[in-house]
Amino acid sequence: TLSEYLDGVRDVERRIQIAEQSAGRELPVMQRPAGRVDNYEENARIMFDLKVLAFQTDMTRVTTFAMAKEKSERAYREIGLEEGHHALTHHGYNPVMMDKCIRLETYQTKQFAYYLDRMQNTIDGDASLLDNTITLFASSISDGHKHYRGNLPVILAGGGAGKLRPGRHIRYDEGTPLTNLCLSILDVCGIEMESFGNSTGHLDIS
Repeated sequence: TLSEYLDGVRDVERRIQIAEQSAGRELPVMQRPAGRVDNYEENARIMFDLKVLAFQTDMTRVTTFAMAKEKSERAYREIGLEEGHHALTHHGYNPVMMDKCIRLETYQTKQFAYYLDRMQNTIDGDASLLDNTITLFASSISDGHKHYRGNLPVILAGGGAGKLRPGRHIRYDEGTPLTNLCLSILDVCGIEMESFGNSTGHLDIS
């Protein structure tokens, strides 16, 4: 109990120090873009940079970003792909089409890695923004050809201000709803809820 009390006092002191340091800080001057940037990588990184700035200046505590539209037919010609994304996911298990789909999704994941790197290299008090936040990176479908929604590949990044233990690969039982993870993230954030969407329980993610 004494340890928790002292940790709480130190946390308040740290937050006061951060507030004092930020009080005289001028926010960056930013112009609203006229529209979406055509180059996918440039657009994604601009959006990720905005997210980092928003967290760094404490303008928000929650952000979301869809890296592509559902059923997108965008052709990623910047990496040599002429077919649309949605068409590639309906590959019929053709090795050539599957390889193209892997190249495309690897390209998208590299943009997410850029964001994590920015977060890791941005100081937030005694740690980094990555250490003090939680980021969920996921897709709604694992096999686009069959529209299969099971066994989703999910990345949960960040330290959650010391409440998460990163660097693990965890397999959950087949059929576990993704909303179970969302419910557990709310737990870590101190938001107690009995259910979220179609959740069936909580996951141990700490």
